Amino acid sequence: MKRAITFCLLLVFVLVTLLAGCTAPTSSPEAKEKMLRIATGKDDYTNSWGGKAVLCSEGLVMFDSNMKIKPLLAESWKVEDGKIYTFQLRKGIKFHDGTPFNAQAVKNAFETYLKKSVIRDGIEVIETPDDYTVKFILKKPNPIFLSNLAVYEEILSPAAVKKALEEGVSEELIPQRVFVGTGPFKFSKWTKGQEVVFVKNEDYWQGKVKLDRIVFKIIPDPHTRVISLEAGEVDLIGNDPFSLIPPQEVLRLQNNPEIRLYHRAAATTYGLDWFSFNTGRDPFNDLQLRKAVKYAVNVHKIVKAIFGNEEPVAKGPFPESSKFARPDLRSPEYNPDLAKRLLAQAGWSDTDNDGIVERNGKPFKITLAIGTREPAWNIIAEMIQAQLKKVGIALEIETYEDQALREKWKKGEFDLIAQTSIGSPHDDPQWHFETYYSTHGSFGYPPVIRDEELDKYIGELKMAAGEKRIQKYHAIQKRIEELVPGVYLYHEPMFAAAAKKLKNFEISPPLPWHRYQVLWKVDIEE
Repeated sequence: MKRAITFCLLLVFVLVTLLAGCTAPTSSPEAKEKMLRIATGKDDYTNSWGGKAVLCSEGLVMFDSNMKIKPLLAESWKVEDGKIYTFQLRKGIKFHDGTPFNAQAVKNAFETYLKKSVIRDGIEVIETPDDYTVKFILKKPNPIFLSNLAVYEEILSPAAVKKALEEGVSEELIPQRVFVGTGPFKFSKWTKGQEVVFVKNEDYWQGKVKLDRIVFKIIPDPHTRVISLEAGEVDLIGNDPFSLIPPQEVLRLQNNPEIRLYHRAAATTYGLDWFSFNTGRDPFNDLQLRKAVKYAVNVHKIVKAIFGNEEPVAKGPFPESSKFARPDLRSPEYNPDLAKRLLAQAGWSDTDNDGIVERNGKPFKITLAIGTREPAWNIIAEMIQAQLKKVGIALEIETYEDQALREKWKKGEFDLIAQTSIGSPHDDPQWHFETYYSTHGSFGYPPVIRDEELDKYIGELKMAAGEKRIQKYHAIQKRIEELVPGVYLYHEPMFAAAAKKLKNFEISPPLPWHRYQVLWKVDIEE
């Protein structure tokens, strides 16, 4: 009897255990959405400069963190005679709308919205031998063709492009209106003046995207962006040209235990802050007066005031680490006495003892036009103003929104103008020289100086390769040093600041086009 009872109890225990195992599992709480909030100062985040190009769309090749070309949508390529580039494309990739990525999609890009781009101009013909092979036959060898592909090219869905064209969108505006690419994120919505939203591409070809959503918060004031990060209202600042961190805020962020500061040294970046003269009109069509201003500006003091050290001081348009930089470039010289002598030799003197030099009764009063995008320029402008006053030059500071500043440059309505430029948008500086110093330059802006010798050297770059190319660059830099079309200040060190919950983030590469290309790997751990 006792055994029977024991057996029955054991049987009941086993049955209860089995039944417990068969009960419906309790529902686990729904996973929290992983949303990355990025503060930026510019409202138009639908262009390549802003980050859309690397969130939504991709090109055949890309730069890695060391500025080396690596495959992207193309898995390999070969070059023949410096003129024929044949790319083998990856298979099995689809655009966000389900359209297959193939050779025809690449060709379509160059025959529509890339038709007038910098890179398209040198292409004679594009062939598609099969669905996954594209052949570019150039008019002549171009040493930076691959680099240009990595910078300027993005492949969009031909179906989406066709639809936009049928709706009346011009070819030139396609990159700003069509966001259907192969990238890790899809464009969701843009609330003007407030935010731009991207959602993850569930079928991204490179792997699983960890973030569910990226929201760009529009915060024009740089100090407010810093405060928003500290308050936990955003997760990332400083990672693009429209979200720069004020240099004076860097130390504060570095000491915040809830924030991780990312830094890329000036020697490894391509950002350049400088100012150019209006050499097309009086007074700075006079080389002697340009030299006077150059010697009156204490570049080392300005850079130290901004960064706390003189590491980023620019000796030329490129960091000394660049293979194209002249090895004999000198550090900028501060010599106010020489500046005064040059002014006197040009006929400028202070006859009424008001501290400002005059010539023929006209005081030496000039303007410096600066933009609102980079906060450091407020400090720079005020320091230049004080330094020029010491040699008898009165400087008025004029501040403009970015677009208005570009119009001032285009129309030549300035004496001095702030230039926050890219010394090189890729691993070769040809673009920089063509944009700023050539009379046949890009983007419709006048060159900072017109000089036949410079034009000759820059024109010869298109055919020069190897050591000859380096020598051409050295000659260009020497000529620029002689002409003094501007004053180089510093190479921009890069800073980004993020909440510590961000994982796998890196500040790379140094190009504004591609700084968000790593976001598909980023995760958030609360």
